Parts: sequence; C-alpha cells; structure tokens
Amino acid sequence: NSKNSSSQWLCINEGIIASGLACAYSPTKTKKVHNYDKLMGLQKLARVHKLGMWNDFKDYDTIVTPNGSAFHKLNNNKGSDCK
Repeated sequence: NSKNSSSQWLCINEGIIASGLACAYSPTKTKKVHNYDKLMGLQKLARVHKLGMWNDFKDYDTIVTPNGSAFHKLNNNKGSDCK
C-alpha cells in the first residue's frame, strides 16, 4: 500500500543485530553510522537475552584507561589480575 509505505521502514541492520545474527560495527571511533547508539542498544539486548550468536556469550568486566585502551578483567578468585 503506497499510503503507508513512507511511514513504515525496516532497517535490516537493526533487525539482524536485534536477532543476534550480527554485531554492531563502526568504521572508526570518529565515523559512526547515524543509528549507532540504537544498534549498540539492540546488540546489548540480544546479548542479555542470549539470542543468536550470543547464546553462550559470557560477559566480562571491561576497564577503560584514560587514553581509551580497553582491557577485560579476569574473573577469578586469585586476587587482582592487574599488577
């Protein structure tokens, strides 16, 4: 129906990320797609609900340094993993 077609759009990228069939991606830190925040939110929901590729994903704490480097915190009972 041409009357409704302009108000109803489907973004394939959002659908496959929400289903856990793809990861959100940005070419660089400074160049992001217009709906990047939405894609990241959909990816987080897919991870939480263990959809698609996230069905056996184990989330780890991430530590981000002031210069932007990211590290994953080791989850063990042996004390700190950062010396």
